[in-house]
This record gives sequence, C-alpha cells and structure tokens, in this order.
Amino acid sequence: MYYAAYGSNLNFEQMAVRCPHSKFVCTGYAKGWKLYFNRHADIFYTGDKNEKALIGIWDIANEDWAM
Repeated sequence: MYYAAYGSNLNFEQMAVRCPHSKFVCTGYAKGWKLYFNRHADIFYTGDKNEKALIGIWDIANEDWAM
C-alpha cells in the first residue's frame, strides 16, 4: 500500500527502523496543504492552491503494517 509521508517520516533512517521491509518511491507536493509544527509535524488542508506540503511516497510492505 502506498503511504504519503511528511515530517519525520521523510527521514530514511527512521523509516528503515519503523518499516524495514518498505521501499521509498518518490517525492512530491500536496497542493492546497500546509505543513505545521506544534509538538509534532502535521499537515492541514488550506484549499489555497499556492500552499504546498512536501511529501514522500512509500510503498509500505504488508508485514510493516502489523508492527
């Protein structure tokens, strides 16, 4: 299953620990979304086509979903 990652899930070392069987696919932008930081990173829909949040697409292996 594909997963759109942002924040710390863009870190390859962390994802290697969290999802060791999964593969990174590509980067992109979620248009109309904005990255916010409070205690952790989150993205919110703004609807503003000038806003964009950097995301990474991961192909998450079935065995990693069970962790």
